[in-house]
Amino acid sequence: MRCANLTLVPSCASLTRGYSHKTPTSLNYEERAMDNQYFIKPNLITPNELDFFRIFRSVLPNSYIVLPQVPLSSVIEKGKYTFQGELFRVLDFGIFTQWFNPLLMIEINDRTHLQEKRIGRDMKVNDICRSAGLPLLFLWTQDKHHIDYIVNWFRYFRLIQ
Repeated sequence: MRCANLTLVPSCASLTRGYSHKTPTSLNYEERAMDNQYFIKPNLITPNELDFFRIFRSVLPNSYIVLPQVPLSSVIEKGKYTFQGELFRVLDFGIFTQWFNPLLMIEINDRTHLQEKRIGRDMKVNDICRSAGLPLLFLWTQDKHHIDYIVNWFRYFRLIQ
């Protein structure tokens, strides 16, 4: 099939129209928030999550894919009597096969997860994953200092031997 003279990408001039010449990192968070504009986050994951990512990659076989920031809606389908909005929650990590089949979801808890609102959110996420038959592992930030503990959980879920 052939498309004649079809322009799919607008010119560079129209793409940059209305954009500031400042790079995202040339303004601090407070300046960007005061401008009330959207801005690029400096990183997809927090330094603490990066520590866990490195641990997961170091102990899991290369055949597994570790993805950060996994929306529940990407790995769980809504049932007949459930609400799609319940799946608009994001888990810290997902462990997948090389074909992107979900094997295990991971939530990293810090002290904010001791707040009543977060406890309720975590309970709901746990209920959703359990109902779908998708294992969910809750780790605490201090667990990154106990790699054997993490390895034992991966053994329990049969990700490693």
